[in-house]
Amino acid sequence: MAKKTMANVPESVAVRQRGAFDFIGTYDNLCALQSTVPLVYVKARVKEGLLDINGDRVRMIDWSPILNAIKINKNLRYIALRSYFQHSSAGTNAKKSHYFKRRTPAICFKDVTLLAARSLASCLCVTKALKCLDLQGVPLRKKDIEILAKGIAKNKTLTHVLLDYCQIADSGVAALCQSLKNHPSITHVSLAGCNITPVGAAVISKLVKHQSTQRYSDAWADGLRYRSPDLNCMAGIRRITLNSNPMIGDSGISTIADALKDDLWLKALDLQNCGLSVDGAKYLLTTMEHNRTLIVLDIRQNPMVDNGTLRSVLGRVLLNANERDEAAFPWIKEEPPKDPYKTKKHRQPRGHSHCKKSIIAKRASPSEGVPCVLPAGHKGFVPWRTAVRASKHQLGLSDEEDDSDVLQLKILDDDSTDELNLKTSDRKPEINENVRALKIHLLDAQRRLIRSKENEEVLNKKIMTLEVENSRLRKELNSTLENSKIKSQIEDEMLLESIDKSFNKFHEFLNMLSDMGLGSLVTAAGLDPTTSKQPFSVRSKSTTSHSKARLDKADLDDKHYEEEKMFQSDAIVIEGTGKNKKKSDPKVRDQEESTDIHSVNSQT
Repeated sequence: MAKKTMANVPESVAVRQRGAFDFIGTYDNLCALQSTVPLVYVKARVKEGLLDINGDRVRMIDWSPILNAIKINKNLRYIALRSYFQHSSAGTNAKKSHYFKRRTPAICFKDVTLLAARSLASCLCVTKALKCLDLQGVPLRKKDIEILAKGIAKNKTLTHVLLDYCQIADSGVAALCQSLKNHPSITHVSLAGCNITPVGAAVISKLVKHQSTQRYSDAWADGLRYRSPDLNCMAGIRRITLNSNPMIGDSGISTIADALKDDLWLKALDLQNCGLSVDGAKYLLTTMEHNRTLIVLDIRQNPMVDNGTLRSVLGRVLLNANERDEAAFPWIKEEPPKDPYKTKKHRQPRGHSHCKKSIIAKRASPSEGVPCVLPAGHKGFVPWRTAVRASKHQLGLSDEEDDSDVLQLKILDDDSTDELNLKTSDRKPEINENVRALKIHLLDAQRRLIRSKENEEVLNKKIMTLEVENSRLRKELNSTLENSKIKSQIEDEMLLESIDKSFNKFHEFLNMLSDMGLGSLVTAAGLDPTTSKQPFSVRSKSTTSHSKARLDKADLDDKHYEEEKMFQSDAIVIEGTGKNKKKSDPKVRDQEESTDIHSVNSQT
């Protein structure tokens, strides 16, 4: 069945399917169709999965097969289209000798950039291998960046988007940020030298806020069921590069700093040469007091920021860094793209001692004091007058000396060169000593640096252990305080229960007396017999505080003990008298009861 289906597939479709994974074969076929020669430097590193093209070297006719091959490709991991062409903005008085006179490259035309944007957008929609897209120096228009942004939004594998010196301005930044809001894999966005103003900086700050809120919701979902969310594994941008955008200024950076106060995921922010002043740097310093995750905040190469403020900001940022994050997010050195067509003329200075020494050949008859002049065109040919002047300069002679001394000059040979180098040889020991001293200082500084790093590691470990111990002690202290509160509450409740029991016993005793027909004793004691039949509860009464119950505990216990003892003795006496009265006459019994009541009243 598979063979039949493959046989039914048209040849053009099969070639297209194979070409998606064979860039070189597709490129060669497309070049053959239009009768052009494939460019060697286009295919140089395609086997490694890298396509790096200098667009200034590609002609207009050669762009069509390159972009059509990119359009259907699915296995390239890195695509870079670079341009180093700079439009001359100087006036007519500018020196044109520093640059070659050349035409504008084809990559700067809008037709080529539009075709490149469409090809890259279609490649982003179909590929699952592309990780990095680099368009350094390509002048993208608004329409181009909109098409490219749609392709980026549909891609799920891209991690790096580098648009350095593309001059996309604020409109292009807005279109790009709209596609990056919900992208799952992009971690690095570079917009260096893109003419961004505070308006574009505000758009970037909105992007940071949107992604931070989205990550907070993801962290909340991951934190359910007692799980700890892993912030490093969450999707979103980790580095933003905005170097060489001097129009951002303090106003634009302040909006970005406001977004960074509540952000916990952005690790690096490059702001070199962004028109930052001391006020903006101080605002960033206050932001770093709230942000503990930013490990790279590069504000170097801003002339209006003094060294003290720069060091304070960088020092505060370095406190957040660790070894793993430093390796993943290194500090970038901001350098403009180098123009390969720019010439550098190296001219040797004239009349200096470091010029090459003129070699003067000896004459056949050394008795004559004039050096032998070699024929013109010879390898060692030097005009004899020039040789004599050089020898005079090396010997330290002045032009005011007689011409007769010129004839007595020594011919430069092995012995004479040693004499001429006496001055330099005398200075060699001093130079060697200075070099040795510098080497010693260098070794000492390296040793100190190593020791300081070791001490720093030891101190960091000690700080970590102390912080752990401090947190453990705090937890123990809080637990002991809670336990002490609970114990005090339990003791107060026990005290109240004991008081309840004692009063209940006392009222039970009073009820027993009333049941035995001795209620007159209760009234004689000054108590109300109706209240004695009601249950007593200390908790029903209003107790203002537990401390008052603790203070009155001893007094209440003493009073209850004395009253119980007194009434128990009275009850025993009354029971004894009652038994005897049953046997005697009623008249005698009444007299004895009256005497007993009088005795009890006297005792009470």
